[in-house]
Amino acid sequence: MNFDTFGHLMPYAVIETDLDAFESIFVTGFPESITRKRIFEQYVAYAGELRGLVGDGFCSGWMGVL
Repeated sequence: MNFDTFGHLMPYAVIETDLDAFESIFVTGFPESITRKRIFEQYVAYAGELRGLVGDGFCSGWMGVL
């Protein structure tokens, strides 16, 4: 993934990724964070529960990686 000088993802469009890459860059890439891992784990649990309710056609709410 690429970032501009302000830290925004580039290009300024939908960026396809997978869950492992997202976790690597935005979770484990910040080892000093005390909250990112917990938030990510809760998101994964939420997405799994939602997928169980609506089926495999589910596309993630804030990121399309699940």
